[in-house]
Amino acid sequence: AQGAESSQRQVADLTAKVKSLVGQVVDLTRQLGEANQQLEAEHCQLAKQEYQMAEIERQVAEQKEQLATTSEEVEMLRKQLQDEQDTRKLAEERLREGDRRGSEAEAS
Repeated sequence: AQGAESSQRQVADLTAKVKSLVGQVVDLTRQLGEANQQLEAEHCQLAKQEYQMAEIERQVAEQKEQLATTSEEVEMLRKQLQDEQDTRKLAEERLREGDRRGSEAEAS
């Protein structure tokens, strides 16, 4: 009778340990599921950030291209303005030269 009682106690102890282990496995499985969901959310966030970075890089490249084009246009306009100023100065010098010759001719 004592042996049977001892065996029943061992079975009860082992059953309690198994139930405890099953509870731990269920808890760990739940924690793993939550961690997996968090990891997926972080992965989605990272993918969004990578897309945003790529979009920003594309916009920066576009703005650099526009800046280069604008710089070329500014340089072209600067040269055009310089040419116009040079032409105006030359015309003014010719006018003064013509006035001086006209004055000299009148004096003679």
